[in-house]
Amino acid sequence: MQASLYQAARFEKNTHYSRQAQTSTLQEILKYSAPSVIGRALGLRLGMDVDAFRRQIPLHTYDGFSPFADRIAHGEKGITSNQHVLCLASSSGTTGKRKMIPITRKSHAVRQKARLAAAGYLVRALRNKALSHGRLMVTSSAAMMGETEGGVPFGYTSACSHSLNRSKYSARVVTPYPFDVMAIPNVRQRHIMSFLFAIRDPELRFISGSFPPFLLQIAGQLSEETPLLISMLRKGGVPDGIDLDGPTRKRLNRMLPADPNRADFLERILETKQTLKPLDIWPGLSALCTSSGVASDPYLPRIAKAFGPLPIFGGLYSSTEAIFGIHTDLDDGSATLAVNTGFFEFIPKCQWHASNPETVLAHEVVVGEEYRIVTTNFHGLMRYDIGDIVRITGWHNSAPRLTFLRRRGGQLSAVHEMTTEADIDQALSEVMSLRGITFRDAGVTLESGGTTQRYLWMLELEGDTPPINPDILASDLDNALGRSNIAYKNRREDYIPPPRVMLFSPGAIAQFLGRSTEPTTDDQLKPRRILYGTPDLITLIERGTSTSK
Repeated sequence: MQASLYQAARFEKNTHYSRQAQTSTLQEILKYSAPSVIGRALGLRLGMDVDAFRRQIPLHTYDGFSPFADRIAHGEKGITSNQHVLCLASSSGTTGKRKMIPITRKSHAVRQKARLAAAGYLVRALRNKALSHGRLMVTSSAAMMGETEGGVPFGYTSACSHSLNRSKYSARVVTPYPFDVMAIPNVRQRHIMSFLFAIRDPELRFISGSFPPFLLQIAGQLSEETPLLISMLRKGGVPDGIDLDGPTRKRLNRMLPADPNRADFLERILETKQTLKPLDIWPGLSALCTSSGVASDPYLPRIAKAFGPLPIFGGLYSSTEAIFGIHTDLDDGSATLAVNTGFFEFIPKCQWHASNPETVLAHEVVVGEEYRIVTTNFHGLMRYDIGDIVRITGWHNSAPRLTFLRRRGGQLSAVHEMTTEADIDQALSEVMSLRGITFRDAGVTLESGGTTQRYLWMLELEGDTPPINPDILASDLDNALGRSNIAYKNRREDYIPPPRVMLFSPGAIAQFLGRSTEPTTDDQLKPRRILYGTPDLITLIERGTSTSK
């Protein structure tokens, strides 16, 4: 706890001098990356001032960084710095290619200090509200995916973090369960084992999910698995069907003794209420930890229904590529720019369509305005445009406060898989080619059901297209979208229910969404596929002519 409070105090001090902090952070990054392959390729040099850096280095996306990541994956040294690459953090991949971001001792240390600073602000916020601090249930995976051709370990950011933080030695201090549970690859099995340890700890204080849909999935599975959990609590041990090697199963069996008194207590609540909610199991919960902000707000009513009236702490506004902001209070959707984790620039809305957009610096942003955020950081990313659109909401001393709005180009996310218009178009094209059919119009939205959301495809077939079973189209589109968006494929099995297809008579979608059936402009020639829950959309869904199961 003291380490987290120290880092929070250190960060707080830097927010008073954010302009100077940004300048010194850029110089530290240049010292770190200038001697590397990427540094020489871009002409980086020590002492390069902010203006010269912005003039000389062009903005780029992951496509520009990808060749350097590939060289690291093949085992080459010195690509982004003179430090050894410990592992490659893999994004879920919201396009056909998985992003691989190098993690070195330095870049990991920078991230870890930001995490500790966020934890320190959480401690402060809890004290201000007289809430208790304690252990948390976090179900993110600690299982690495494997090694690249060059022998570099790779995995999701959470797995890299657990590995480098030596969580196998500290897990029981932070969570109710050992590292062995966090290292279970299968999501459902990892959740069951996490629950089995956590329900034995009535003093649990926090439940954490990277994104709000993950929290809802935890609540849903906790309810579904209640009979199994109470049964195993009564008799003890690891349930059948959990894939563990012999020594690990034996070790975890010893750590899960029978607790009939606790089982009786929970069973009485279940008999009375017909369901077990988190606050029934852990009445002392202090807060939920998940990403917060404008993009998360639509989930808040469902989270409140599933978990009860608990405050939410946003922790970090981050991605695989960067940490952008640190949340400093409970129930606050804005984060303070993480001025020590990277050098940041902002693309104003008037420049979004420019081929070489101009940027403004952190001290030049305007409250209330929207920007695309650009980062230069210790991963070797130089003026990297991730596509995140943020709104500036105020100031924390001299550092801007911001909230994430959306990803550039629009996106659809049930569980932060960030499906884009391009992903949808690719899936539609693949299915049309596969089945020899033509879609006259198409749209996709999310359909809520309990604690989960599934994709609802709304399709019109050309008039001369032979009839086709909507169930076949649902399966085809499910598989095709998994190929165009790896993140959807990765999360589909464990988090997202099967999609549904609704077929409409020709012209229905255009009529109800106000589209022209005879396009006359470029925008009408390329209508949006991602649809949102307007009253017109609700009316449209009611007019479907047939639907899949």
